[in-house]
Amino acid sequence: MRRPLFIVLATLVVVAAAWSGAWFYVAGRIQSGFETWVERQRENGTAVEYGMAAVSGYPWRWRMRIDGPVSRGAAPLAWEWQGESIIAELLPWRPDRITLAFPGLHHLTIARDGAILPVTARADSPLGELRLGADGLITAMELDLGGLEVALARGVDVPERIRAAHAGLTVLIPPPSPDRPPHLSPSFDVVLAVEKVTLPDGSGGALGAAIGVVGVEASLMGVIPPGRGDQGLRAWRDDGGTVELKSLRLVWGKLDLAMNGTLALDGEMRPLGGLIAVIRGYAETVDVLVARGLIRANQAAAAKLVFGLMARTPPEGGPPQINVPIAAQDGTLSLAGFPIVPLPRLVLE
Repeated sequence: MRRPLFIVLATLVVVAAAWSGAWFYVAGRIQSGFETWVERQRENGTAVEYGMAAVSGYPWRWRMRIDGPVSRGAAPLAWEWQGESIIAELLPWRPDRITLAFPGLHHLTIARDGAILPVTARADSPLGELRLGADGLITAMELDLGGLEVALARGVDVPERIRAAHAGLTVLIPPPSPDRPPHLSPSFDVVLAVEKVTLPDGSGGALGAAIGVVGVEASLMGVIPPGRGDQGLRAWRDDGGTVELKSLRLVWGKLDLAMNGTLALDGEMRPLGGLIAVIRGYAETVDVLVARGLIRANQAAAAKLVFGLMARTPPEGGPPQINVPIAAQDGTLSLAGFPIVPLPRLVLE
C-alpha cells in the first residue's frame, strides 16, 4: 500500500513542479511581451509610461496589473490619456480569451492650435474581453461599459456632463484575405451602441437634451499604415481605402434617422461618398421646431407638404418614412441634391 501511495505523491509533486515552471515561464513571456509592445509604441511616436506592471495570480490564472498608465501622442494633434489601472487576466482553460478591467477615472486631454479640451470619463462596469486566434493575435475586442459619464471642461468652472445609460463597443479584426486586394478587405469591423444619452442643459438644440439611441456598424476597408500627421490617411486613400457604413441609427427627440453607404477621402482630404438616409418622425420634428420658434408656421406647413409627397409607408408597415440620398462631394454635403453644409479637410500636418 505504501508504494502506490508514494507513486501517487511523487507524481503529484512532479506535476506541481512542472505546472509551476510552466506558470512562471508564461508569466515571464507576458511581462516581456508587454515591455516589447511599449517599446514599439514609443518607436511609432506614442509615448507609454506606467508606475508598475506585474504579473500575479499563481497558480490558477495570470493577472497583469498596470498601475498609473499614461499614453501621449505628439503634435499637430497632441493628446494624453491617463488611467488609474488596467487589469488583464488569462485563464489556463480559456487561452483564447483575455478579460480586461479598467476601473476609475480616465483623463483625456486633446490639444491643437493652442486649444485644449480636457475630458474625463468613468464607466459603471469598465469591463472588456480580447479574443485571440490560433496564432495568438487579437481577433476581436468587446467592451461593455454599462452606464457611462463623460465630463467636458471646455475652459469653464463647472464641466459639462454627458451621461449614457449603457455603452458598448465591439471591434472585429478578420484575417487577411489573400484572394482579394487590400482595399476590398476589411481591416476591422466596428459595432457601437449607446442608449439613453442625456446631454448638458441647453446643449441639445432644437431636438432636446435626450438622445434615445446612437448606433453604428461600419467596416474600414484597407489598411491605414502608421505615419506622422495624416500620412497614413493619405496612403490609405491613395490605395482605394473606404469606410463601409452598414448602419447608422440615431433616435433624438422625435427624429428617427437611419443611414448607410460608402465614404472615402477626395484629393483634398475631404469626405467623399454617397449615403441613403431613412427618416421617420419628420412631421413631429417639424412641430417641435415650430414650438421652439425656430421656424414659422407657414414654413412648417410647406415642409410637411413636401415631406408628405416624398414619404412612403414601409412594406412591413409602420409610420411613413422618407428615403433621401445624401452626397459628400467637392467639399459639400448635399441632401437630395441641395447643398447643406461645407465639409472640412482632414489634415493633421
